[in-house]
Amino acid sequence: MSQATTIDDMIKTGKLDHTSRAELARAGLAVAVHAGAPKPDVTSVEGFKRALLSAKSIAISPESVSGAYLAELLDRFGIASEVKPKIISPPVNTGGAFGMVARGSAEIGVAAAAVVPGTELARFPAERQRYQAFVGAIGTSTKEPEAAKELLKFFASEAAAPVIKAKSMEPPHPN
Repeated sequence: MSQATTIDDMIKTGKLDHTSRAELARAGLAVAVHAGAPKPDVTSVEGFKRALLSAKSIAISPESVSGAYLAELLDRFGIASEVKPKIISPPVNTGGAFGMVARGSAEIGVAAAAVVPGTELARFPAERQRYQAFVGAIGTSTKEPEAAKELLKFFASEAAAPVIKAKSMEPPHPN
């Protein structure tokens, strides 16, 4: 379940104000390798398939948005039986798939693009890219709703874009 879905579910139950929902950033999927290791060429579907087939281990959270999408791609590419035995799941609270790559516990990781010290990223091929949205909303019982609205407005503004980009994500608005 994505973070945006969780926010939407909380809006449906009345815990968050539906009028305050705002997309703050989005992250495309990426392959991470240990810093200094050669980056796989994942600029094409064939290159992406080669990277998955040649990797000794692939860290991914199967229950994540990226995990579900990767499983779909493996089936579509016809390489699921070859790749699935290489997939390892990151333990809880250990930095996820990219954290495993940074510690040397996995050769590559697949997840929403994020800056994790000790890793370098290669983006999914454009024709296979999926984005994970990160959204915010204000609690219906907040004591300072105007201040919260201003904070969300700032996070979704052009002023926040450089920080969002520095974290390997994209701002919600065109630049």
